[in-house]
Amino acid sequence: MQFSEALPLLTGKMPAYAHEIRDLPGGRSQWAYVPWREILEFIESVCPGEWQISFTDPLFIASDDKEYCCIRCTLTICGVARQAPGSAPAVLLSNDGKDMSRGDPIERAASDAVRSAAEMFGIGKYLHQQRDLQWQRLLFDWIRKGKAKHAERARNGGSSQQSA
Repeated sequence: MQFSEALPLLTGKMPAYAHEIRDLPGGRSQWAYVPWREILEFIESVCPGEWQISFTDPLFIASDDKEYCCIRCTLTICGVARQAPGSAPAVLLSNDGKDMSRGDPIERAASDAVRSAAEMFGIGKYLHQQRDLQWQRLLFDWIRKGKAKHAERARNGGSSQQSA
């Protein structure tokens, strides 16, 4: 597949079931995102076997009494490469001192870098529109309905027939 053929497919919406909705710090609002593994599955579905990913070695940097893990991702799709950095706090603690991290700092920085590199191609760019709260509500409804349909299909053994 040529990159010019893949790009319009890559910049469209990813499947609703691939999205997640998370609470933002402070607990007053939410944000939809696509986990990095789902992004890579999406790229594979559009360009089977025609993409590669690589990372630099992680670098730990201290800043303002905190330490961060930084890593750079190179994502190549149909022969076109984009690079982007990713970072994550080495330690992620809540206000009361509890560890809030999921995975180690290298994994978190790598996932950040994958999402950023994918965005350099325009993948998931539509998610920035959720700053408009009305658009965000529509997005959340679409995600929830898509997840429900996907779960129903899975329960029915992957059948494309919908139950009444």
